[in-house]
Amino acid sequence: DVYKRQAENLLAAAAAASAFGIRAEQVAETAPSLAAPEHRGRLLEIGDGISLVDDSYNASPLAVRRLLELLARAPGRRVAVLGEMYELGDLAQEAHRHAGEQSARACDLLVAVGGADAKTLADGAREAGFPDGLVHLVEDADRAADLLRSVLRPGDVVLVKGSRGVGLDRTVAALAGEGAA
Repeated sequence: DVYKRQAENLLAAAAAASAFGIRAEQVAETAPSLAAPEHRGRLLEIGDGISLVDDSYNASPLAVRRLLELLARAPGRRVAVLGEMYELGDLAQEAHRHAGEQSARACDLLVAVGGADAKTLADGAREAGFPDGLVHLVEDADRAADLLRSVLRPGDVVLVKGSRGVGLDRTVAALAGEGAA
């Protein structure tokens, strides 16, 4: 499904390129060399059969919803690590509550990262019926990594998504044994 989303992006880019006279064959020749930007849809195996989807670069309500839809179809125990979504203005509270509600349907364990908006996200999950003991609220990316180290199990699928300012790339780096990017 991640590949389907990227294929849709490639098709949209090809359509736009055709408006500038670039032939479909030229797009097809270039496509194999394309790579996602850092911290966008990167799939990592971090040991014990744990799969981590690193989409920690940024977040919007639509992007969070789409990735939670993908996570809901993943095999194994599904863990969502969701940081706050910044720059939403008056929509912030509603967007975070809705993300929490979506999490309640998509994952088996939720880690909300940040301040007041992360609390709204966690509350939204609980209000949607997600068991309190499976919702964790932590204040920053480093505490998220510490918590995950203690709760992850073999075979888990972990989605990490949040606005860049939350710093969830540090969570990914800590779990994957990489230097922070």
